[in-house]
Amino acid sequence: MNRLSERLKRIRIHLKETQKSMSRRFNLGENTWQTYELYGKPPKGETLAVLAELGFDINWLLTGRGEVMITEERARASVPAIDDRLICEAVEFVEQWLIASGKEAHFKAPLKGKLVVALCRLAVEEAGTGRPELNPAAARQLIWFACQTSALDG
Repeated sequence: MNRLSERLKRIRIHLKETQKSMSRRFNLGENTWQTYELYGKPPKGETLAVLAELGFDINWLLTGRGEVMITEERARASVPAIDDRLICEAVEFVEQWLIASGKEAHFKAPLKGKLVVALCRLAVEEAGTGRPELNPAAARQLIWFACQTSALDG
């Protein structure tokens, strides 16, 4: 399964929902889920967060890699120890990028927090057993993507 639209449909079928009921479930416009499935448009951050809470692996959803669902064992194993240095570096990177791009006023604290968490998780995942380091190129790409999806969300 290599297309985002197919993975979104798989999630909907797993949840035993229609396209319209998925739109209602996630507080979207009436035909938004249908558009996601038809054009393979990534869902907005709030929708991705709810899907993650339901146990769906967002990495699988966005890339097609990994398992569809996150098991409890895998979720426990993937929780890294808190690394103050990495968190501070991620916060500083997000703030500097948003200021430099003139977008700081558009991003509220919850979204900034989610970006910091995502950057830290990415660093830990890329590090494997080594010391996690922020990847500036990946960080810029992730923040840029968040800016694009938040602009689409209004």
